[in-house]
Amino acid sequence: MGIGRKEKQLLDDIVVSENAADRELKEAQARKANAEADLLDLEYALIARATQLSLDSDEYCEYHFAGDVDHDSVTDCLAQLKYWDRQAPECPFNIELTSQGGSVWDGCRLFDYLVDWSIRGGGSHEITIRVRGIAASMASVLLQAADHRVMGRGSVLMIHESAMNPGFGRKSALEDALRALEVEERFSDPIFAERAGLSVEEFRELYRRRDLWLTPDEALTIGFIDRIG
Repeated sequence: MGIGRKEKQLLDDIVVSENAADRELKEAQARKANAEADLLDLEYALIARATQLSLDSDEYCEYHFAGDVDHDSVTDCLAQLKYWDRQAPECPFNIELTSQGGSVWDGCRLFDYLVDWSIRGGGSHEITIRVRGIAASMASVLLQAADHRVMGRGSVLMIHESAMNPGFGRKSALEDALRALEVEERFSDPIFAERAGLSVEEFRELYRRRDLWLTPDEALTIGFIDRIG
């Protein structure tokens, strides 16, 4: 027994209705996906704007460098400063420094970046380094990279001759080590001398054959810091 004309028309209408419903469902799903994408874009924009507003404040671009100057500490510090440099190219960098020193060569890496970023080095970031507690050895060199060098009232600064670990078995190894120490001093001594307005020889006379421990007032008088605070 065949399907009558009315029944066939009814089935056709049902198919058409189902197809229309499918299209409407797909269109609704597409609109929902587009709305969710727009909302996600808006959230990202709001996050980026909030980050930018935070970066515009001096307080946000503050880094606490505490501990030894070594590969890990320098890498961590540079990662944060590079991020701020990308996000806010003119954000002032405020670094609180508490360190007894460490690796000269890792310190040189950080020093070069700080000078390049600083206003006095031709960069766009006004850099303030504030000593809290102690800045000794390589840390005292890092202090000299800043536009503004500050020591807290209860802080000390220590500068000394380049040193090496004992245990060199061969004469040639000792000669190589002495050569490395000379290179270190040719790097650091002119930095201190230039910032303090001294000749290199005048600076070397300050620390030769001894560790030079300085109070904030003494460091300010010589010219190794700009202010106490």
